[in-house]
Amino acid sequence: MAQEQACPSSSNSIQVIGSKYCSQYGPVDLAMVKKITNIIYSDYVVSHQDNKTIKFYVRRDCDSIHQEFVLRDYADEPLVTIRKKIFTTQERWQVYRGPNTDDKDLLFSVTKSWMKHVALNIYLSFNIIEDVCDFKIAENWLSKNTCDVYMGDNIIAQIQKKEILGNNRLFENDKLMLNVYPYVDYAFIVALSVIANEMDCLEDRKTLPIILAYQIFQHPFKFMARLLGMLIAMARFLGEVKFKGCAWFATTECDLQITVMAWCCTAVTYTVTYLLLIGYHLVNTSK
Repeated sequence: MAQEQACPSSSNSIQVIGSKYCSQYGPVDLAMVKKITNIIYSDYVVSHQDNKTIKFYVRRDCDSIHQEFVLRDYADEPLVTIRKKIFTTQERWQVYRGPNTDDKDLLFSVTKSWMKHVALNIYLSFNIIEDVCDFKIAENWLSKNTCDVYMGDNIIAQIQKKEILGNNRLFENDKLMLNVYPYVDYAFIVALSVIANEMDCLEDRKTLPIILAYQIFQHPFKFMARLLGMLIAMARFLGEVKFKGCAWFATTECDLQITVMAWCCTAVTYTVTYLLLIGYHLVNTSK
């Protein structure tokens, strides 16, 4: 079944975030890399595939009770705020202009689709009834791990997830390759890609211990050294706090005890991770 791929023209360019992000000279190929900043939060860096020039940053707002990201341009100016709505029966993400999250600044909303082979429905802010979606993200019939962004029956962009292997697997969790057609707002496609990836990642976070275990067994001494350093720093910090009734922590001359305790914690952590990895392997091989 052939898919129609009519590109928008200059007279009907697709502008959602800004007209300056609509290229008239040809398709725009972008690479999005999700970098793990700590055990919970992640940021994205978006660059051109060819010259590696950074176009956008997507940073997680750690202070918000929502799952919230801010899309910023290369000058670090906020373009849109991407927020997951809470207290709702249907998973919904909302995108607002700038750093604000007022209703008057709402640009579009994204929800999961009930249709087969259609992953997400996108509704612009003026589409209040939401009986028909303005855009949609659907599975690609020919390429694995690829989704197509549609406006009506026409494809306007493609999103492909690449697997990251090797030493970067721990700190670069996902890599998305975007192909945005001419006269299409590629900042809009970047925002959609963040939402699509986060909605998938929410179902796969149980794999994070396996990612950590993979890194441990690739570089065990490096991992243990980093873990030991963090535990020693934490123990020394606690040693400076005057706990009532705990003279052991109240002293600052306990480097030997601190080092022994940190080594013990490191060994326990390493052993538990090793056992979890063996258990995971046995469960999967028995299926």
